[in-house]
Amino acid sequence: MYKTHTIGAAGEQIVIADLLLRGFNVSVPCGDTLTYDLLGELNGEFVKFQVKTATPAEDKIVVYPKRSQAIKGAERYYASSDYDFLAVVNIASCEVAYLSFDEVNPSRVTLQLKEVESLSGHHKGNPPKLFRDYKELKGTKRLGQVG
Repeated sequence: MYKTHTIGAAGEQIVIADLLLRGFNVSVPCGDTLTYDLLGELNGEFVKFQVKTATPAEDKIVVYPKRSQAIKGAERYYASSDYDFLAVVNIASCEVAYLSFDEVNPSRVTLQLKEVESLSGHHKGNPPKLFRDYKELKGTKRLGQVG
């Protein structure tokens, strides 16, 4: 079995390849003290990406977008200035879903890999997020939608 940091590194490389194919220039910061993992540039606009990689279980991907603090092992939630997009990598299929900061639940993000219905056939509250609905970069006025 692979170690967590190996899976995370592989996920970052998948996002880099995906962004390059979308026309971005991509920079990887040196060190791990920044609040983002990758910096993309498209048409003179810079976009910060936080990458979370997961293995699907029970037809869903679950990630916890908390930022670990190197000091004392503390965790904190990200602020809106920390990143523009959360890139969620399904390591089993090498696919990426992009959620703008405003679309992210700060404590847990669940993306369904296929449609599900509740026992009554209706969703209570907000319907589940489908991984396939987040494959495009959208949600920022600067970029519009990048396919």
